[in-house]
Amino acid sequence: MTCNRKPILSFLRREHGAATVETVIWLPFFIAAFGFMVDLAMIFNGQAKVLRVLQDVNREYSVGNIASTADTEKQVLAELSKMEIWPSAASTTQVAGNIRSTVVIPTRQLTITHFFGAFASLEVDVTADMTVEYFEG
Repeated sequence: MTCNRKPILSFLRREHGAATVETVIWLPFFIAAFGFMVDLAMIFNGQAKVLRVLQDVNREYSVGNIASTADTEKQVLAELSKMEIWPSAASTTQVAGNIRSTVVIPTRQLTITHFFGAFASLEVDVTADMTVEYFEG
């Protein structure tokens, strides 16, 4: 029985699969980086949506379409619940002709992958200010 070593040695010296091995090694890092970017983008997107809601509701209060700060808070919570965002805190105050609404949202509600534990413990504070435009008299 003769053993021809030439094909075996030729196979071992080939470098055609080197790129595949490197890809398999780096792929988890690229997937993790992509997931991180997606979660971060979703947090910023959620923050922008909440800010828009706060600005719209503050505007309604500022022109007199909403009667009180308590009604403003209720309206903010109602609008956010339509987007399935449940804030851990919401407040509206009026001081010296300025309306300020603040909402605190856990980031775990805004992320998609929930892969990064650091995002689970963070909260996003969103605040909108508006000047009162109506005067009772």
